[in-house]
Amino acid sequence: MFGYLSCHLDKYHPQSIISFASQQFALNENSKENGCIQIQQTGILDEWKTTAVALLKIPKSIELFRLYLSRLSQNINENGTVLCGFMTRNFTPAWLKLAETYFENVSQSRAHKKARVLILKNPKPKSDILIQEYTDDKGVLWKQYLGVFSAGRIDYASQFLMEEIVLPKIDVAVDVGSGNGVLGKFIHEHYPESEVHLTDDNYLAVESGKLNVNAENVYHHFSRDLSFLKDNSCDLVVTNPPFHFEYEINMDVAFQIFKDALRVLKNNGELWIVANNNLPYKPELLKSFSNCEVKAQNRRFIIYKCVK
Repeated sequence: MFGYLSCHLDKYHPQSIISFASQQFALNENSKENGCIQIQQTGILDEWKTTAVALLKIPKSIELFRLYLSRLSQNINENGTVLCGFMTRNFTPAWLKLAETYFENVSQSRAHKKARVLILKNPKPKSDILIQEYTDDKGVLWKQYLGVFSAGRIDYASQFLMEEIVLPKIDVAVDVGSGNGVLGKFIHEHYPESEVHLTDDNYLAVESGKLNVNAENVYHHFSRDLSFLKDNSCDLVVTNPPFHFEYEINMDVAFQIFKDALRVLKNNGELWIVANNNLPYKPELLKSFSNCEVKAQNRRFIIYKCVK
């Protein structure tokens, strides 16, 4: 995912299909460190160079796996092979059923160190609709690419935050980990004259956000951090930060968001966070924000407001 295979295959002029800004950053850093100059980078939704062999780590989201398989079946040679690695403990028969809709020949390797490979041959290219649609309780139509968080409904955490937040007067706001743009659109609707930035590490999320919220003063960023914003430039940062990295719980991304928010907020600027109750965010927030309080809480979620 972060360039290990691409660097080892450098002499074969590999394509690295980019889905995440953090992946792209790590690939670039590892390529420089190892003197790799042949790696080509292509976005997941862009045109790919037809290839004979493709390597893929099966993602946790089966809908994202569907999107990958759809794109691969259209870009693999007729006699090509797709090798999909996975940990045996994560296997589900649904993977096989899904793979068989895109490839005629689907088989598995033997297990090695608790890992296996799904081997796909003879693609069945077909035109898929890679965008899902749903209508929320207010009759608003939402669109997003397969595999983007919370398909089919507005996620409960973001809904809770929108019900409880008291928006300050803002000139510049940023939604970090913006997903399909729910929070960014909420802010824009309340302050249509204000500058609103939506940013996500996930390219498919950024492209989904563009489907749902657009205006001259709304900006979408495919970025692993808030480096595109100047110090002391924002009045409001909102976030429903991710805490999973595939099958692992990982709060490093959330902690980095807190630090970035402190940098970009103006004095008296506000950071609003919604999170699962069990996540220990408060001690980390207090390292950066002395003014941090719980503004609302229910059975599943908690909302923090921090003032710089």
